[in-house]
Amino acid sequence: MAKPYLRRDTKTWYVLHGREKIKVGKSERAAKHLADKINLEVAEGRVGLYKGKDKEIESFFQEVIDHKKNVSRLKPKSIIRYQAIIKNFLRYLHLKYPAVTRLSQLDQTVFEKYIHYRKTTALNRNGSPVTQEQLKKRKDGNLRTGARDKTIRIEIQGLKSMLNFAVRSRDKSKR
Repeated sequence: MAKPYLRRDTKTWYVLHGREKIKVGKSERAAKHLADKINLEVAEGRVGLYKGKDKEIESFFQEVIDHKKNVSRLKPKSIIRYQAIIKNFLRYLHLKYPAVTRLSQLDQTVFEKYIHYRKTTALNRNGSPVTQEQLKKRKDGNLRTGARDKTIRIEIQGLKSMLNFAVRSRDKSKR
């Protein structure tokens, strides 16, 4: 939510929106107008989470994995975990939001519904989704309803770190 903010020492108005601080000037009215405009755009869903150079989601995730392998030197198990998170999220997007293919189309509701999807989808003991054949066989010992809260929290943190990587790389390209 965007809100106007007066810096008392310089008597300058800013609009605070997420991590952004937009300098408006000496006019309180202009700051309030800009904050209202941003809030309206967010409410109408016209503002995505990522506003940089728009990329395909799948190519972005591949870029992140390549970066994690080469630059950050993570352990192999961490790379496997990131790949599993990406696989689960892409499976969800293809199933529920086939029209969402670019980073700019992602918004908060996609992630909120992803959490609900992960909590309610039937899973095998290894965490993979259940196929129709497995549902017909109905081996109760191997099926469970939804991922655990801790698993979902780890997945959301992983997605958040990947999207923060997109924001950081966008900011570096602006310089």
